[in-house]
Amino acid sequence: MYDIRFEAEFEQCAPDKGEIRVIPAHAVIHYITAGEGMFNGKRLSAGQFFAVNKNQQMVYAPDKKNPWSYLYIRLYGQDVNQAMQDCGFGDKITIGQFQDITPLSQLLSLYHTISKTHPNDKILGQAAANLFFLLHAPAHNASSAVSLSERHVQEIKAYLDKNYHQKLSMDDVAKKFFLSRAYIRNLFVRYLGISPKQYLQQIRLRRACELLKETDLSIGIIANSVGYEDALLFSKIFSVAIGISPNIYRKTNQGTQN
Repeated sequence: MYDIRFEAEFEQCAPDKGEIRVIPAHAVIHYITAGEGMFNGKRLSAGQFFAVNKNQQMVYAPDKKNPWSYLYIRLYGQDVNQAMQDCGFGDKITIGQFQDITPLSQLLSLYHTISKTHPNDKILGQAAANLFFLLHAPAHNASSAVSLSERHVQEIKAYLDKNYHQKLSMDDVAKKFFLSRAYIRNLFVRYLGISPKQYLQQIRLRRACELLKETDLSIGIIANSVGYEDALLFSKIFSVAIGISPNIYRKTNQGTQN
């Protein structure tokens, strides 16, 4: 059982509610149940959430025409970081989707009802907070929905597959998905057995091998087309990973089929 506790409230924001800028001293999670708004420069709407660990910058405001409503959770305790990591929220800022707020709402309603008669029961509060995270824990059967952490891996993989030819850094990827580099790396190692940087290199080298076999493009053009600005660096990485230079690979394999 995690050493955690929580508080929860529901807010239906007014159209004239101003922008909030805060660095919270505790972790918070907002579940948007209706409407729209902006969070850290990104537009979010009903069915999405944003989770922010303590000491991270938050800037958010409701849309003026269609202001959002949300259920928000404050989390306290020495195991908050671990609980958020285990359930895929990351260690800094996470944005994601949720399917159904009903189980969470029912849990909070039950907790508020019971806590009125047991206001100082610390075990009750701890149990309720643990049940909150249990609702987010990935199920272990074939028919279960994909966990948040698995979705993150799938989305980042798809992004790298599509954009491997661009100049990408892991910092760029982390900012794109509002996640930390460490969290993304841990996910890739956990699910794929390699780091995201290694995964990106594999995609680039696989495409480079195809171009070396199927075209007469220069090594420099091939290097640029798979995301390497420096042809010498590309040749060095290729030689270490494949075992032979790009030129020798081309002479050996050009005209062959997979």
